[in-house]
Formats: sequence, structure tokens, C-alpha cells
Amino acid sequence: MRGTAEKHPDDEEFGFEEDPTDLDRLLIADKESVAEFVEKLNRIDPKEIGDRSLVIALGTGGTISMIEEVSEDGTRLRVPSLDFNDIFEKTEPSLKSRFLVQDLSVFKIDSSQMQYAHAHDLAIIQNYIIKNLKKDFVGFLFIHGTDTMAESSSALAAMLGENLVKPIVYTGS
Repeated sequence: MRGTAEKHPDDEEFGFEEDPTDLDRLLIADKESVAEFVEKLNRIDPKEIGDRSLVIALGTGGTISMIEEVSEDGTRLRVPSLDFNDIFEKTEPSLKSRFLVQDLSVFKIDSSQMQYAHAHDLAIIQNYIIKNLKKDFVGFLFIHGTDTMAESSSALAAMLGENLVKPIVYTGS
């Protein structure tokens, strides 16, 4: 087993980061959106949270978030909307009284399009939030589709290691 100070020649190829919170290392996600999201979270009035638990939802897409749109040529398409309020309406109604869920739509893709680079970005975003959020929160909810949920969650788990600071829940449909 390698020591933490030893650098393997393939580390960069496999996505291991020297600073896992550096938004400049994002491959696909928009770093400004992530930074603005954390600033918005830090401005939440404690009265808005009340006695609920704060949950951070990161959306990637998937069937759970699909809506039907009509293209310019009249073709009906199903695309991820990631309107989290709409998704949350489909859950158990009592959850709203127990949790304040704040969401960021990181990607708007069908889960069959998910690749390693997406999981790479989710790991950086998660670490950035943990480092920069000044509010107490209970964990992360990843809104994902089922096609690649196992691969995506496995890749993220490998990147984050075994000492998670906050729990992670993946949900799909």
C-alpha cells in the first residue's frame, strides 16, 4: 500500500486530486454556479431552517426528474428538468416538516450519459461544500438516474475514501 506522501505516476490520469476542493479542477460542472450556491446557503436565515435538518441535494438528472418538452419541430422529448421542488412534491409530505433541502442542478443529463468525469466533479463539489459551508447540515442527497447509479456511486466512494465527513444518499427512479 502506498503512503500518502508517495505520488503514483498514474494519479493524475485516475483523477486523484492534490486539493479536492479546487473548483478550477472541475471538468464539466460550472464553478461559478457551485460558488454562488454555497454563498446562497451561507446566507440562509436560521429562522428559515428552524428545527428542520438542512440537506444538500446535488442533481444530475435521471428519470426521476424527467419532464416532457416539445422541440421546435414538434417532436415530444423527455428531458431532465431538475426542478427540485417538483421532485420533492413526489415524496412523502411529512419530509418538508423535517428537512430543508437546498438543491443545485449540477448536470442535466440522462443517467445513461454519466461518465467518470461527472463523478470526479461531484467529488470536488462535495468537498468544496464541506470546506466552505458555514451552516450545519446533515448530509448530501444525489438525485441520479438508475442506469449508471451503481457505477457513479462506486466511483465517488473510491474518490472520497472511507472517512466520509457527511453521509451521502443516492436516489433514482
